[in-house]
Amino acid sequence: MCELLFPISTYVTIYKILIKSVLQGWWIMYFTHGATRAFIDSVCILSTWQNFHGWIIGFALPLLIMLLNSMLILLGTHFHPSLLSCQEAFTCVKHSVS
Repeated sequence: MCELLFPISTYVTIYKILIKSVLQGWWIMYFTHGATRAFIDSVCILSTWQNFHGWIIGFALPLLIMLLNSMLILLGTHFHPSLLSCQEAFTCVKHSVS
């Protein structure tokens, strides 16, 4: 039988953090899908409306939405609460080893 490197509670904590991160990541997938759909719709609008208003509504606005969503995703991953929990878990692992 193989020996575990860390106590069982450490592995349980890390798995809980991973599951929580995946579940909280659904909103990122939702917004990314919305931005992609808006971009596809913009190509359809742009092909039918060949004027300035069609360009603004069909291309510039969805592009702005996509950029804002990207910024939200970057901020979300930078200030994500589960990442702080992850750092705490690894600190616990470090203390249990020493």
